[in-house]
Amino acid sequence: MKIAVISDIHGNMEAFTQVLTDVQSFNPDQIVCLGDCIGYGPEPNEVIEAVRRHNIPSIIGNHEMAVLDQVHLSWFNPKARKSLEQTLTMLNSASVEFIKTLPYSRVLSGARFVHGFPPESAQIYLFQK
Repeated sequence: MKIAVISDIHGNMEAFTQVLTDVQSFNPDQIVCLGDCIGYGPEPNEVIEAVRRHNIPSIIGNHEMAVLDQVHLSWFNPKARKSLEQTLTMLNSASVEFIKTLPYSRVLSGARFVHGFPPESAQIYLFQK
């Protein structure tokens, strides 16, 4: 099975449209999204709607986690926090409801997909020294 992995779209619908066009040229069997569809960019609702329209299985990223529980905002640096606070004012109810459904991980074709460090943390990253 050929799986295309996308991640960290961050509300940038123009870039996401181009990525989807590029991905389709490879004719994958499945696309999976590793989270952070929102944050920074100006079109979080449009990105979420496109993910839903294309039936792309997705998981929660740290930006989505902050929507569900704003205590997570403290994890972000000041500029990222300010951007995410703006994103929170832009989200419509359908987008918030979609975010509530996102799991911390997914297993597809025997592979575990996560945002961050497995198995279930969207806020821990693995850095090589």
